[in-house]
Order: sequence, then structure tokens, then C-alpha cells
Amino acid sequence: MKNKNTTRRVVTISILISLSVIFSYFDNLISNGIFSSLRVIVPSFKIGLANIAIILFVYKFKTTEGLISIFLKSILVALLFTGPTGFMIGFPGTVLSFIVMKLLSKALKEEKYMPFVSAVGGLSHSFGQIISAFVIYGITKIEAFIVYAPLIFVISIFSGILVGIVGKKTIKLIDSFQLIK
Repeated sequence: MKNKNTTRRVVTISILISLSVIFSYFDNLISNGIFSSLRVIVPSFKIGLANIAIILFVYKFKTTEGLISIFLKSILVALLFTGPTGFMIGFPGTVLSFIVMKLLSKALKEEKYMPFVSAVGGLSHSFGQIISAFVIYGITKIEAFIVYAPLIFVISIFSGILVGIVGKKTIKLIDSFQLIK
């Protein structure tokens, strides 16, 4: 029975990694399409659809499984869409977000706090990306930080809440089908 559960868990993780890559692709399409006017104001704007899978890793999987999964997702997204610079900026934000959300989810325990946990995760993700961009591009772009950071942080909070609501409903669905044990 343990072998069957292990196989189910590995398959579920693989599907979630695949979905997060697909969500990243659609996120890019949506952000460049429907929200293209918003990208004029905030060039790095994305909804964060891939974070739906990340929130599932936070609540339903061990920390090591989640970290390995977000690493694999980030590598795949970099290979397919963003390139090495996208990885160097996005991955630290994803790791910081995951760790912050994992700690918050342990402290708050109940899934009803998922939208809040996800909002803090979205904020953490953006903060990690901004720090990574400073490391890569240097502190000479301080004007961009002063102008864009507040907008990015506000958008991150609202996107995080949305992702948390969708994640909460997705977990209920997963629980009803007993996909993760």
C-alpha cells in the first residue's frame, strides 16, 4: 500500500509541476494580451497563475518535495520561456515566497487563512525578485525601484489573494477525490 501511495504522490507532484509550467505560459499570454496596458505602467506584471500549484505544494506536501518541485518548475520555465536571466530573477522570489508561505501556513494551520498566506507569499515573491534584479543589474536602477516597487507590491497582494482563493477551492477538490494522501 505504501508503494501505491508513493507512486500516486510522485505522479501528483509531476502533474502539478507540469500545470505550473502551463500556467506560466498562459500567465504570460494573458499579461501580454488582456493586461498589456497595465504592463506599460508595471513592465514585470503577471497575475501569478503558476502560484496556484505553489500554494498546493505549501499546504499538501513536505518542504523538500515543494522545494524540489519549485526548482524543477523554475528550470522548465527558464528553458521554455524566460531564459537564464528570468531564472536568476524569478527563482529566488519563488523560493522566498515558498518558505514564507510554508512558515505562515504552519503558524496559522487552518486553510481558511490561505488567501492571506498567499498574499504574503505574493509580496515576498516580488520582494525576492526585486532584490535579485538589484544583484544582477546593480543599484544604479534605484529610480525604477522607487517608482515600480509600490505598484508591484500592491498588485502582488491582490494577485496573491486571488491565487489563495483559487488554491483553497482546488485543495477542496483534491481532498474530495483523495488525490494526495
